[in-house]
Amino acid sequence: MITAGLGGDRSGLPRARRSVLIGSIGAALLMAGCAARPAGPRPLTMAEAERFAVVRFNNYDRRYVPFTLRLTVRGQPFFLTGRVDFRDQLGYANFLSDGRPPRNFLLQWTMRQKASLQVTGGALPMRPPAGPWRVEPTDPERSGLDAALALLLSLADDRPENALLLRQNGAQWVGEDNVDGVRVDRITGPGTDNRPSDRLTYLVDDLGRLHRLVAKVATDPDPVVINVSPDPATRISVISQLTD
Repeated sequence: MITAGLGGDRSGLPRARRSVLIGSIGAALLMAGCAARPAGPRPLTMAEAERFAVVRFNNYDRRYVPFTLRLTVRGQPFFLTGRVDFRDQLGYANFLSDGRPPRNFLLQWTMRQKASLQVTGGALPMRPPAGPWRVEPTDPERSGLDAALALLLSLADDRPENALLLRQNGAQWVGEDNVDGVRVDRITGPGTDNRPSDRLTYLVDDLGRLHRLVAKVATDPDPVVINVSPDPATRISVISQLTD
């Protein structure tokens, strides 16, 4: 059984067409800025808002995406390496805790369920192996791990955001950064009250592609960090135990 408790209010990337999807985690990351631009934080330019507006649509369009995820709950670090199907909201990853003793699981999850299979280590199998997978409902309001898993699945949509509303509702440019040699803008999403919020920081390139998300958690000083790889990924085979 994999559980990690974490309380907190929900927040996420709002759309004009629906309410905030995810809660319990937000974002912040601070690194070097560029002297050619005014120092942040500041409101997005229209060009920046238009790039930010297609971040989730670009993820949806790519569909199968490799990722890494790091979070800490009550001082316990967790690491996930795997791939996500952004259209079907399905994740599959190798899960490792760095505790004593360390724990290693295969993990597959949807918005409603997660399934875990204890393994002895090694790379993520291309196809989930048969075995005694343990299935349980996800609970993002009580589990920091579940909140992070749900946040990852929520980073896609089948249409772009409204760029004008993103500007009006508090999204801000907070600086420049570099992820694996790619220059990115650091952008914070609007809060639930349509005012600036540093709970979620998106690192976005010039084409509106997400490279990293840094999320503040409610009860731990270390943020959740999700790295989204630009490399292609393969389809995820769903285990039979997941009924969602």
